[in-house]
Amino acid sequence: MSVQSDCDYLVKRAKDLVNEDPWAAKAWLITARTLYPSDFNIQYEMYIIERNAERTASAGRLLYDIFVNFPDQPVVWREISVITAALRSDCQDKETDFLRDLFETLPGRVQCEMLLKATEQCFNTLEKAEMLLLLLRRFPDSVVQHGVSLGETLLEAENIEDQETPVNCFRKLFVCDVLPLIINNLEMCLPSNLLLKYLHKSAEFYIAYVSKAAVAESQHQGT
Repeated sequence: MSVQSDCDYLVKRAKDLVNEDPWAAKAWLITARTLYPSDFNIQYEMYIIERNAERTASAGRLLYDIFVNFPDQPVVWREISVITAALRSDCQDKETDFLRDLFETLPGRVQCEMLLKATEQCFNTLEKAEMLLLLLRRFPDSVVQHGVSLGETLLEAENIEDQETPVNCFRKLFVCDVLPLIINNLEMCLPSNLLLKYLHKSAEFYIAYVSKAAVAESQHQGT
């Protein structure tokens, strides 16, 4: 048998046992990893077993290993996208809480790198902005490097999408979430023209928002 066939056999044996005897399955995989320490499928299956059993600490260690050692595996990024979605979610269900706790077991530098790389995987501008915003909130030091570029991306997207009013998803994210992080970061030193531009964009948003609310209120009273 080839090395890959041996690895596949050991993984299959573990999968066959996991429901009936998870500890035996784990023993098979530990043996497999000892024999073939660089095989991705073995390490990923070990992670899946620990994840499904909701053993946060051991799952976190294995997630760290596969992220560091196999960063180009598509299945790893599918898993990371599930975890980052949980971080952005307001849900309080058991699965979401577990995924948040799982992420917290990772070292800070790995969390930062994971979020940054996850941002690069996003193709939708709004999703990418929300992912980067998550990074900025969790790691304030990153605001200096990424804050202004995120703000400019949102304002540019607003123009590209040809939004009819300042009250839109891009401007709202910029004014309500990104700009406060930039303004409140003591290490940021914005050029005066850029600061004035951002304040003008904020004023436009709030004036349009208040005006829209006032019109809606008057229409409601008139009915």
